[in-house]
Amino acid sequence: IRLWNIPDKRVVHWTLIPSQASSQITPAEANLITAVHFCDDGRKVTAGTFDGRFLFYTDSLQYDTVINISDKDGSRSHRSRKRRKPSKITGIESMNSHNSKVLITSNDSRIRLYNIRTKEIER
Repeated sequence: IRLWNIPDKRVVHWTLIPSQASSQITPAEANLITAVHFCDDGRKVTAGTFDGRFLFYTDSLQYDTVINISDKDGSRSHRSRKRRKPSKITGIESMNSHNSKVLITSNDSRIRLYNIRTKEIER
């Protein structure tokens, strides 16, 4: 992720997305950023990845935490024991005037609502 100063035509902050081991996708795919969003009045940067991770950063791109959208949040059916490819995050959007909630869309046709202060899914 790179944060640019447009008038100065230079990168102000940058960071690399940490890899996550997965047998379903390649390491190159795991590092692909598929969505980025500023939230909490510009104090947080969130990024979604090809492998379904939702990463939180400060406004200076210091790593905060990560949520895997398919981990124990009720978003995946556990009927099948077959290993599936992770759900790619396709969009991130702030939901309310306090910017404490974000909607996450993914290619598994689900929409998830997360509280960015508690970093938990809203039911």
